[in-house]
Amino acid sequence: MLLISCNNSNKKEVVNAETHLTENQNWDNESIDTKNIELEITKYFKALDDNDADKVIEFMYPDIFVYLKNQFPNEYSAKMIKDVIRESMTSIDNVDKMVDSRHYEFGEFEQHIDEDGIKVYTVTTYIIWEMNGKERVEGSEQLAISLDNGGTWKFVEKQTKDEFLPLLKISIPNRLANLVE
Repeated sequence: MLLISCNNSNKKEVVNAETHLTENQNWDNESIDTKNIELEITKYFKALDDNDADKVIEFMYPDIFVYLKNQFPNEYSAKMIKDVIRESMTSIDNVDKMVDSRHYEFGEFEQHIDEDGIKVYTVTTYIIWEMNGKERVEGSEQLAISLDNGGTWKFVEKQTKDEFLPLLKISIPNRLANLVE
């Protein structure tokens, strides 16, 4: 769930540093899934702002930990995960010291799977720092995954298909996981 650098003009929804959603008529207001994903990502941003690594971990797709333990049995530990998250939060805090403000934005949502109680969306998220009237945008695509028909949402950064597909196939049937592009 670490944010990587990219620029994209498909931004729709803004969440400020205090994590309040703003009004935006471009949202599909009928979509319960996207609204719930918005709310959960907003809580994730709040956990980042609060430097709460334990809370950040709660929002991560749990098969991340299964995958990491299988791939790196000697190096993997809960402490390692927390250290990586804390390092990311420290980087954000260091940038914050040099800028005037920071806020978050959501980009496009794309649904991949809605079958057998499994739902998977891609959502683009951004951190926007402002300094001297200029913006610096860093963002990435996240997979929002629900294995209980949208009751709970967990997140993992969407990188290349070769990187995220083995992770998805731990709990999602191959036929469905292969639908995620």
